[in-house]
Amino acid sequence: MKLKYIGTDSWYRPVYQEVGTTKLWKDTNLAPVNSKRASLNRACGDEFDGEPDYPLTREYEFVT
Repeated sequence: MKLKYIGTDSWYRPVYQEVGTTKLWKDTNLAPVNSKRASLNRACGDEFDGEPDYPLTREYEFVT
């Protein structure tokens, strides 16, 4: 899975979009953008300011 940084939500969490889809993922660790320290969780309803939901368990890479 490829993830692209698209901004920061109102709680200062980096938000990523899964390339080729509308799925949004949020970093609940508040790690620097594109960091391997990220703890990614699906954004509820794929809303930019949606609450983090279930964790990402698949392998992923960040793209620019």
